[in-house]
Amino acid sequence: MSTRVTKKVLMAFALGVVLQSVVLAAEEPSSIAISFVESSRSSDSIPPVTAVGLRWNADEQPAAPKACDILILFDTSASQAGLFRSDAERILSGILNNSRPQDRFHVVAADVSCSPLGNNFVTANETMLQSTLLAIEERTPLGTTDLPGIIAEASGLFDDSPRPRSIIYVGDGPGVTGIEAHILYEVTELLRTRRITFSAVGVGPRVNWQALAALANATGGMLLVPDSSDAMKQAGHDIGHLAIQSVWWPENTVFSNVKEPISLLTLPTRMPPLRADRDSIVLVEDALEGATIDLTLVPSETLPADEHNGLSPIQPTRVAVPRSVPLPENTYLEELVRNAASTGGVFLPLLGKEGLDIAKSVIRGEASSLADLSKQAESAGAHGSAFRLATAALRRDPDNVDASLVRSVAVARLQDPFADDAAPSSDNNPAFQEGPGAGLDGNDDFADLEAMRKVRSQALQ
Repeated sequence: MSTRVTKKVLMAFALGVVLQSVVLAAEEPSSIAISFVESSRSSDSIPPVTAVGLRWNADEQPAAPKACDILILFDTSASQAGLFRSDAERILSGILNNSRPQDRFHVVAADVSCSPLGNNFVTANETMLQSTLLAIEERTPLGTTDLPGIIAEASGLFDDSPRPRSIIYVGDGPGVTGIEAHILYEVTELLRTRRITFSAVGVGPRVNWQALAALANATGGMLLVPDSSDAMKQAGHDIGHLAIQSVWWPENTVFSNVKEPISLLTLPTRMPPLRADRDSIVLVEDALEGATIDLTLVPSETLPADEHNGLSPIQPTRVAVPRSVPLPENTYLEELVRNAASTGGVFLPLLGKEGLDIAKSVIRGEASSLADLSKQAESAGAHGSAFRLATAALRRDPDNVDASLVRSVAVARLQDPFADDAAPSSDNNPAFQEGPGAGLDGNDDFADLEAMRKVRSQALQ
């Protein structure tokens, strides 16, 4: 056999080995599961939006890390007085009384600054709990909660231990001023860089659950908001258990469409960490037909591969996105993207499928409120404002019958040449504009924009 023939045989053999390994790799079950896919219908002017839920594959669910370091931020601001302080203490007791013996805790008083109530991380016991509660009682509830500054300062209290790190916040979140987008982004990036998950139990006169959910979503944490004082200790027990579960941090995430192999815009712009007990949700401006997701997963703990159920510490993964049927009831996804695009989705409180359902109900509630406002505007003879308000309601809920009826009536009145505020035609009438800067985004005599803000605030409350 000649040398040339030998080389051809070897090359064919090598190619066969490569192809076989590729097939085997493709047949291996992915550690990532697509739990659901929802898509809105596209139009000539609006691209479809798809919500994708990912979580750790239940068949390969990793066990909780053997030992963790948990830093508890106990809110001692002015809003945490009286009954709310007592509720927060019940939550703290629930966390510490039900902790594992191998986990370490550090409790910090949080208001305008970060004040540690101990010297370092220690295992929880009755003596530690009682001394912590005594230190809390000595603090008068004063000031506001500078949550971003507190988190930044508290994150430096962790030592160099390879244990997974978690923050549990007990309080009502940032004050009335909230958090600016760039500050929230910096805080989440700090936590992501240091592999620190943020979880919270909301307690107080007015819990800023949106901000707490956004922080938990971006860092692989969880959020509980108990509805009664009797549920506080159980909430502490539950959040203590949820805060120590395994979290995997995605890096180099790319959504690709097979038909058009380009990277797609996602919100939030950074893929949230993945857990096995809830979905991590991203919104994509595309139908995602034949799309794939490529990402690299990094665990919170720095341990050998055999400590991760045989999984390597850094695991490249590819998963195919199943095809979804676009539905008109998913139009709320377009409103989510419209509201979140300017900030990169940093405020999206999509904490699992439950968080997405809450967002859907809030947007549907906005639609109902806007439909009511449109009826009032039409009754008052403000047909242009009625049209814009009804159009905004239908953007959120295309099935809203009241908004559809008001819109039809307003169009007829605006095109009626005998009407007092009739318009020559829909082509040059600002009331019919639906693009950027039109409708609720413009200025008119009915103060549509201010009405929209009030509706959103009331709906979220």
